[in-house]
Amino acid sequence: MKRIIKFRVWEEDCQAWISLETYHVVMDMYGNIWLNGEVFKGDYVLEQFTSLFDKKGVALYEGDIVRVPAGWGGDSLFNEYNGFIDYDMEGFFINQQSSIDKIKKWSGQDFVWGDIEVIGNIHENKELL
Repeated sequence: MKRIIKFRVWEEDCQAWISLETYHVVMDMYGNIWLNGEVFKGDYVLEQFTSLFDKKGVALYEGDIVRVPAGWGGDSLFNEYNGFIDYDMEGFFINQQSSIDKIKKWSGQDFVWGDIEVIGNIHENKELL
C-alpha cells in the first residue's frame, strides 16, 4: 500500500490557508517554501496529511483538533477529550493541551481511529482545546 504524501499551508500574517490549487508549492531541503517558483517570505506553518481519515471521512492533518470518544486506554478507562494531531520523531499522535506527555499515540491501542472526529484546527479554533 502506498502512502499519500500531501501538505497544507497556514499563512500566519494573513491568518489564512494558502490554496495549493492556486499555487505550485514546493518545499526544498532547507525548509523553504516555494510558491510558483519564488521563495515564500511570509510566516507559515506546513502541516502534513497523516494518511488517515476520521469517522466522517475527513482527512486528518497535523494541527487538526479532534474529539476522541471515551474508551479503554491500556488498562484504564478514559473520558472523551479533545486533542490536536501532532508529530514527533516517533510519528503522529494526539496531544492534549493540558498534558506535556504525549498520552495518545498513533498505536491504535487506546482508541479506534475510525471513531475520532475532526472538529477544527489549532489556527482557527483554539477555543476547542
